[in-house]
Amino acid sequence: MAVTSRCQLTRDFGKQLLCDIPGADLAAYQTRRKREEVSNRTVNLELGVLRSILRRYRMWEAIAADVRPRISLARIPVLSASMTTG
Repeated sequence: MAVTSRCQLTRDFGKQLLCDIPGADLAAYQTRRKREEVSNRTVNLELGVLRSILRRYRMWEAIAADVRPRISLARIPVLSASMTTG
């Protein structure tokens, strides 16, 4: 999944420096991907990959305050035991 996420992120953010990615761009990315009817799980994984890259280079904290009010990781339904056993 990381390869697919990285390809998707490269398409949208590949020409930008990490320090030039504002929180508004992350919110717009999330909105666009949801409009493309991509599952919440996939969008969350893609944003998680970008967040881990930004954390690695100590840039997440610079945009985290701007991101938190705009982006919320979508809830993913959890299968209960009764749903998984026939």
